[in-house]
Amino acid sequence: MDLSTFHNPLSDDNRTELDSHADTCVAGSNTVPLWFSDDKVSVSPFIGEYTPLQDIPIASIAMAWDSPVDGSTILLIINEALYFGDRLGHSLLCPNQLRDFGVTVNDCPSIFDANSSHSIILPNQQIELPLLLRGTISYLDTRKPTEGELLRCERYELTSASPWNHNASLGVGDNVHGRFVDALRTEKDFTPSIPLELVDDLLPRLISALHLEQRMQAPSYERHEADV
Repeated sequence: MDLSTFHNPLSDDNRTELDSHADTCVAGSNTVPLWFSDDKVSVSPFIGEYTPLQDIPIASIAMAWDSPVDGSTILLIINEALYFGDRLGHSLLCPNQLRDFGVTVNDCPSIFDANSSHSIILPNQQIELPLLLRGTISYLDTRKPTEGELLRCERYELTSASPWNHNASLGVGDNVHGRFVDALRTEKDFTPSIPLELVDDLLPRLISALHLEQRMQAPSYERHEADV
């Protein structure tokens, strides 16, 4: 039985995690923004005890993926992502946002299901991206692309460039305005006795149950290129 590939849990570099609690993809430091929507959102932890993060941009981003088979590099494009950039050490993929675009997400590790490929599959391009496993979290090993790779590497979209409305896409009423991005979790070395206010890297630890308030302005379909 294929037990998938396990990764050093102490290394957080270049991870793009699948997060079934996320209803929107989140772009961190291992991505490059290509263009931004005119829309922005306000983000606050679900416990409501901290000042919301204002004006979080919505962007289309690129990340580089290196094939473990032949070493070739392709660019994975995530549209309609919340862009945190260097404020967040890794990125998050909303599985259903990918599925809504026709991408197959087999997120069950093969250690639990021998028939699972434990991979992300782009059926139209016949591309399969094997998932790795960090503890119980499935992820892609991605990285920030170089300027040269942005110019020459083939690009493959994982999500639609159309405005992402998770409620409408999943059959939930449009009167629900908030988004819950993730479940509250902490990194391995977190000490509960330390007050959260004193934790320097609070943002990566509270990868949320971030509550995204209504977009800061009326929905807009216009986009502008990012400074790369």
